[in-house]
Formats: sequence, structure tokens, C-alpha cells
Amino acid sequence: MKHIILETDRLMLREMDFSDVEALASMLQDDRVMYAYNGAFNDRETLLWLQKQIQRYNDYGFGLWGVSLRNSDEMIGQCGITLQDYKTTQVPEIGYLFAHKHWHKGMLQKQPSLVGSTASINFSLKSCIQSSEILTKHPKM
Repeated sequence: MKHIILETDRLMLREMDFSDVEALASMLQDDRVMYAYNGAFNDRETLLWLQKQIQRYNDYGFGLWGVSLRNSDEMIGQCGITLQDYKTTQVPEIGYLFAHKHWHKGMLQKQPSLVGSTASINFSLKSCIQSSEILTKHPKM
């Protein structure tokens, strides 16, 4: 059984493991999904990405978690907390990435705020920024 981080009526956030590599590859190897990363990943990069998330779980207790539909257990994306370099320090950031076929379906209306609440309660993080906040609040980055 995979470690569940949080559940909503429709979705479940859980730690990913190597059984998720195929679902993860369908996202990370899609140019539409990976536009912010300058293009899709190959198989090796996908595996390294998954290994990095698992290492983050071990090192920090958090990382990008798999987002699954509760009614089917289909992994449709990732959402979670990563540490990002900002000026001279690292700040926790809430990030997400969803399979293209699940875009524009309201999946992210609550996820980032729920992850933020989970961060402060379960991981003693005082604040998190969302990926979109970096560009709007810190345009010189």
C-alpha cells in the first residue's frame, strides 16, 4: 500500500514508487505537459525524476506526490512541495504537473491550498510559494 498524504472527494495524493514509472512517463514525455521544462523527458530522465522524488521523501518527508483519481486509482499528475533556490536560500514551493488529458477539468482548484495546509501542519513549513507566484510576485527572477 502506497503512503497516502491526503484525500479529497475526487483525488488522492500519495507517494510515488517505481510502479508509477509508466504513468509518470506518459506525462513527462509529453511536450505539451513539459513546455516549462524545455521539452519532454526521455526514459532515463523520467527514471531520474522518479528517483529524485523518492529521495526527497526520504530526505525531507515531502516531494512531488502522485495525484490519483480515487474512483480508479489512475495517476493523473503530481502535486507537492519541493525546495527551490531563491536568492541566497531555499524556499518551499508548491508545484504541480498534470497529464494533458486532465487539463481544464478543475483538478487544481483546491490542490495547492490543500498541499499548503498539509505543509504547515505535517512538515512544519511556515510558508510555501506556488510556481505561478514566483513569476508574478518576483518578476526579476
